[in-house]
Amino acid sequence: MKMRSSRASAFSLIEVTMAIGIASFGLLTVFGLLPAGLNTTQASIQQTGAGNVVAGIVADLQEAPTAGQIASASAAGKTLSASSPRYGINVSSASSSPVKITPFYLDEGGTKVTSASSATARYQVNVTIMNPQSTTLPVSPPVRTATMALVQISWPAAATPANAQGSLSSFVALDIN
Repeated sequence: MKMRSSRASAFSLIEVTMAIGIASFGLLTVFGLLPAGLNTTQASIQQTGAGNVVAGIVADLQEAPTAGQIASASAAGKTLSASSPRYGINVSSASSSPVKITPFYLDEGGTKVTSASSATARYQVNVTIMNPQSTTLPVSPPVRTATMALVQISWPAAATPANAQGSLSSFVALDIN
C-alpha cells in the first residue's frame, strides 16, 4: 500500500506578498501615467476644435467676393461688400502693407460673440491680410497674384496671444483679385 501525503500544495505567505507587491508597483505606474494621458487628450481636443474653427474662417475668407464680382455689381448699380459673408472680414484694401483686422471672439461652435469677457467666448481670432505687391514687370499676359491671409487663433479668449493656453495659425492664399 502506498502512503498518501497529507500535505496540500499552496503558495507560501512570502510568495503571496511578493506577487501583491509586484502587482501594486505595476498599478501605481499605470495610475501615475493617467494624468499625463488625460492632459494630452484634453490638449488634443482643444487643438481639434481650434482647427475646425480655423477651417471655417478660411472657408469664409475664400467666399469673399472677388474684385471682378464687386466691379460687376458696381456697374449694375448694386453695392457688394468686400467683406467675408460670415465674419465680415474686409479682405480688400488699397494698402500694400499688411493690414491687421481688429481681433474678434468666437464660441466653441465658431459663432461670433461680442467680447472676450462673454461667458461663451472661447477663442480669440487675429487675421492679417497681405495684399499683393504691384509688379512693374512687362509681362504678357498679366501675372495674377493672390491676397494672403494669416489666421491666428488662441484660447482662452481673454488671454493675450503671447499668454494663451494654446494657439493655432494658418496661412492661406485667397483668389479674390
